[in-house]
Amino acid sequence: MADRLRVALVGAGGRIAGDWRRAAQDIPHVAITALVESDPAARARLADEDVAVLADLDELLERDDVDAAIVATPPVTHAARGPRGAS
Repeated sequence: MADRLRVALVGAGGRIAGDWRRAAQDIPHVAITALVESDPAARARLADEDVAVLADLDELLERDDVDAAIVATPPVTHAARGPRGAS
């Protein structure tokens, strides 16, 4: 494993995701390496970030620079995303 835990944030365009991102910046051994957001307008707002901005979980699961994911989407979506992310 890398010196830092490389984390993806799923549902990166929402307010709660912003809270997670700010919190992660304060943890020395954590780096946000990818943002996943299905909304094109939100992805456009995130495009200037210094991390990969992805449209869906399929893109995320193809990457090799992510060790863990924070799912910051509405709770009703977690059942569909959780098992795929655990693979």
